[in-house]
Amino acid sequence: MHASAYLDIRVHGGADTDLQPAVLRGRLLGILHGCFRQLTPRFAIALPSQRNELRVFATERAHFDSLVDALHTHRWIRDYAHIGYPREVPTDFAGPWIGYRRFRVPTVNSDRHAQDGRSALRERRLLEAQQRGLEYFHLHSASTQQRFVLAVETVPHAEPGTHFSPNSFGFGSTDNPCVLPHLP
Repeated sequence: MHASAYLDIRVHGGADTDLQPAVLRGRLLGILHGCFRQLTPRFAIALPSQRNELRVFATERAHFDSLVDALHTHRWIRDYAHIGYPREVPTDFAGPWIGYRRFRVPTVNSDRHAQDGRSALRERRLLEAQQRGLEYFHLHSASTQQRFVLAVETVPHAEPGTHFSPNSFGFGSTDNPCVLPHLP
């Protein structure tokens, strides 16, 4: 089973705000994460080349009904985002496939070799993410009240995966890739 439907959500700043699309897109991912945790169908996130939108995939187009209903309860979505119309992935799609997965950057507290509030592992992983030009999101955890950065790496694949089970952020992992069609 793989992604067969998608919709785009575009963020936009209002005339009375100077918020950058990256900040707005991070807030959108946080809202989507909350919805994904509550909804039974699994949704996956793709990062289109346009920096002001996220693409959400599902295994069935009907799954978007519950997601859109949940998103419309957020005032922030009304003010800063536009939810596109759900579309089908072409059944004969022969284009490239891409996996999106979280790039782990440990905290100082999680590094058992950290000394004097510094973590060589954390610094090395942050430098690697920066050198590779990985996209990242500034997020806020509702459960721990902590702020953190979620970096995302893209991994090209030759064909779709055999199963579709993204995490609650909508991304795959090294052990559990979530491969999506790269649509224009």
